[in-house]
Amino acid sequence: MNKQIGFTTPQTSDNIFGTNGDATNAKSQFDACSHGLLNFEPAATPAVKGSNNSSNGVITVKIDIPLDGSSRSTIRAAVTSKAKDMGILLPGEYDYAMYALESCHGSDCGWAAYAYGLQCKVYLEIQD
Repeated sequence: MNKQIGFTTPQTSDNIFGTNGDATNAKSQFDACSHGLLNFEPAATPAVKGSNNSSNGVITVKIDIPLDGSSRSTIRAAVTSKAKDMGILLPGEYDYAMYALESCHGSDCGWAAYAYGLQCKVYLEIQD
């Protein structure tokens, strides 16, 4: 089964950065909660090799492993590797990288978000 988040790449960019008019987004809320000390800006998204799935700081990657039965570290490594194949190193030159997954899978489930290192965060889309 092909699993993906429920938003297009441009919609995801708008949800995170407000790039298409979404006034309440991740960027605005981090800015408000930090009293202006944490301000995320979308990276200039390069033309992604082999894909037209890039928009205002967001890329979409398709990984070649099953989500069900794979650990979160295996999934994260597959996403990082696929992005590298597309010419983007994560976190690379970026201050922060966010990975959005369609849902929680595998035996180490039970989280809605987690961070590793200082630059990468993983979030789940909650679907009803």
